[in-house]
Amino acid sequence: MMWIDEETNAVLEGIKLYGMQREKWSKTKKAFPEALVYRNAGQIKDRVRTMARKGMLEGVRQYLSDNFNDANPTTKEN
Repeated sequence: MMWIDEETNAVLEGIKLYGMQREKWSKTKKAFPEALVYRNAGQIKDRVRTMARKGMLEGVRQYLSDNFNDANPTTKEN
């Protein structure tokens, strides 16, 4: 099944919320249940991997680098 823009955007927002560490894909699904109703955590993980290979995550990677600590994906405090 092809990914539609609404699903892809939900995945991108999930990455911004939870980072790209393990076990975050089910949280992304729960955060965007309407957009990802037909997707499971494994499909979301695979989508992120595909997006990374296609260079679709460069802006997101910069956002994560600027806003998250690698060891603990919590927002930096100013």
